[in-house]
Amino acid sequence: MQDILPIMGNMLALPQIVIIFAMVSFFIYNAYQIKLISLWIFILIVLVIGGIILALLFMRAVHRARRRQANISQEKLNARKK
Repeated sequence: MQDILPIMGNMLALPQIVIIFAMVSFFIYNAYQIKLISLWIFILIVLVIGGIILALLFMRAVHRARRRQANISQEKLNARKK
């Protein structure tokens, strides 16, 4: 469960980051007539970075699960030998 919580938190944060950027971009354009980078470019950047972070967290969770499974299997083999 502890491995899944960071993944879930990042999945919820990505859309919020995009919405915040869109609101700031609209506000700055209306107030100062300055246009930030295009929204679709920002969304693409956030999705790529978020995908990399999620992939790393997922690989870490899978690695821990495999290590736990290997430890359990090793303990079962040791118990059979005794």
